[in-house]
Amino acid sequence: MKSTASLFRALLALSLLTGCSSYRPTPAAFHEVLDQPYRLGAGDRVRVTVFEQDGLTNTYSVDQSGYLSFPLVGAVPARGHTAQQLEKEIADKLRQGYLRDPDVSVEIDRYRP
Repeated sequence: MKSTASLFRALLALSLLTGCSSYRPTPAAFHEVLDQPYRLGAGDRVRVTVFEQDGLTNTYSVDQSGYLSFPLVGAVPARGHTAQQLEKEIADKLRQGYLRDPDVSVEIDRYRP
């Protein structure tokens, strides 16, 4: 019985001491990665909204080559771009003879596996 009580005290003391282990902050590289915007890649699916153009508003997938196949303008490079960069890319292509002042919005519908 005494040995059980001694064992219990020893385990209790050990558990209290492990709680006193020193705190180590996460490496700076970890925080740098978290602060970066998400970059598109093959397998991502995005929702592209072209305001007042229902025929162009749809969900599109980034293909294995890293391109988005978009009506009227064809292949739009998407790999490595942020959603905001893709908005600008699509708007610039639509502005080249298709729409005067396109208002494009891109949001990620499904992240790549």
